Amino acid sequence: MLLRYGMIVLCTLIAACDREAATPVSEITEPAPAAEAAHPGEDLYQENCGSCHNGGVYKAPHRMFLGMMAPDAILASMDGGIMAEQANALSAPQKRAVAEHIAGRSLDADDRGAAAAGMRQQVAGSLAAAAAERLGR
Repeated sequence: MLLRYGMIVLCTLIAACDREAATPVSEITEPAPAAEAAHPGEDLYQENCGSCHNGGVYKAPHRMFLGMMAPDAILASMDGGIMAEQANALSAPQKRAVAEHIAGRSLDADDRGAAAAGMRQQVAGSLAAAAAERLGR
């Protein structure tokens, strides 16, 4: 009995799919979505960061997780944090563009403003001091 009802449901679903697939293209009135302009930091990200953060290195946080971070935190990691060495070939505006691209929002829109800039300097100084201490300098 259960098999019979299962077959009826399956046949109904297949019939519904066939009807949807039979709609002629000429009857579709929705315009194709316009392609969005690429963010200025997208190409820089792909060239400098994507090989590791798109899944190439298992220890590197994936792009999806980086996108959850604030843009100022991403920028701080490139300015004096853990990613400073990898980002040393980028100019300050390029680092900013990459950080904004990854976070999906502008640093200007970040409500932390000047406090965040101060925090970046403090974190960078702390990291530099810790690194110097470890190296025995």
